Amino acid sequence: MFRLMIADDEDAERMGIRFLLHKFGYAFEIREASDGMEALKGLREFPADILMTDVKMPFLNGIELAAKVREQFPDMQIIFFSGYDDFEYVKQALSLQAVDYILKPVDPAEFNRVIGRGVERLMRDKEAITQNKAFLKSYVIARLLNQVSYEKLVQEYDREQLRFLREYTRLIVIEFEEDVFGSVISDIKAFSNLSGGVISGEFDFLDLTPSQGVFFLKRMELKEEHLQELARCIHLVVEKEFGKKCYLAVSERIAGGEDMGNAYRQAERSLEERFFYQDSYVYPRENPAQQEPVKTSDGQLLQAIEKDVACRDGYSLKRNVEILLEVCRNNGFQSYIYTRFVCASLIKILVKELPDGKDRLAGLVEQYIKDHYDQPLSLDLLAEKAFRTPHYLSSIFIQEKGIGINKYIKNVRMEKARELLKNTNMKISDICEQVGYASVSYFCRSFRNEYGVTPEQYRR
Repeated sequence: MFRLMIADDEDAERMGIRFLLHKFGYAFEIREASDGMEALKGLREFPADILMTDVKMPFLNGIELAAKVREQFPDMQIIFFSGYDDFEYVKQALSLQAVDYILKPVDPAEFNRVIGRGVERLMRDKEAITQNKAFLKSYVIARLLNQVSYEKLVQEYDREQLRFLREYTRLIVIEFEEDVFGSVISDIKAFSNLSGGVISGEFDFLDLTPSQGVFFLKRMELKEEHLQELARCIHLVVEKEFGKKCYLAVSERIAGGEDMGNAYRQAERSLEERFFYQDSYVYPRENPAQQEPVKTSDGQLLQAIEKDVACRDGYSLKRNVEILLEVCRNNGFQSYIYTRFVCASLIKILVKELPDGKDRLAGLVEQYIKDHYDQPLSLDLLAEKAFRTPHYLSSIFIQEKGIGINKYIKNVRMEKARELLKNTNMKISDICEQVGYASVSYFCRSFRNEYGVTPEQYRR
């Protein structure tokens, strides 16, 4: 409810104002003052959104009151009303940035129009404040997850502005195999509400890249098995609604901004496990030692190992060799001759020597992204172009470039958009398409999250 202060030395006038406010259905919290001094003192205890003041009052007239109010409460709306149709009063009112001036006797229709305009301004201001708070929250979170230290943010912002970070207790990272945010999923708020149907508690959501987002659970102290079940429910709802395969990773417990960067990176590392398992969509996996991987037969494992060697995927190779040896060790029904055959096949594959070429591979992928940033790009597509497994390509790129492929794609697109805004007169919609975004609104929001200003503001 908005607050209104009525300052007038006539009781009947104040009663008349109250009557009209009630008649037209305005639900203000109202305080009254019979002179300017009383009004100024009252405003210190009751910081109103709107001050309606008569011009001629004892002790401190309306013009003098407005001058002091403008110094102490610069955002307060001031509406003058007076029986003096005097141009000098109007000029002074305008110089004090009064939003309106009503003549007595008050015309009810004009009064309704003036108050209606005031309420509209208050609603716009309230919405703008809400939007600015939401933007600041998204911007701070994005910087934390992009490895900006919490200590650096503390130097840039008031601790009160960062208080919201203390509410978060867990992160759940959701990742798609292709770009969906801004195209398949254009309404991020609707997506968040849909997912929130299975989350019994407060949370925030932020899409970091077109293929990855993060749920920030607030004040939730759930057991690991309950968090896993929650992530599985989100997966089912999202895949059913949008028909796109997605994977989720639950982070370790966090206790505010200091932990968020590490928790996010831990969840991303957990997601790398998805390359080894079929029909497994939530990570870290529960009791992984007791669950069989996708490739259970010796023949499948040998084929996978051969592919690992061809693709130079050392991580996957090590894992698949361990699985193969474990299968041979536990299958007592197989003869030692067959086991020897399997091991001999393994050795035959492993003795093949291949050059490393990690630097060259990362550089080629980097160049491909720079040359094709205006086209659909994804980890799977780049892995196919580079004749490597997605996991291997992802791990090598991070190792060599210090950043994930999806984030690098976004950075290239954002940097190119910034160049076009600075050096051309292209329309925002054309720049959006030029840098590979399908939705203008999503592009503008991503740009603002990245640089702290909208594309229009950056151009100015």
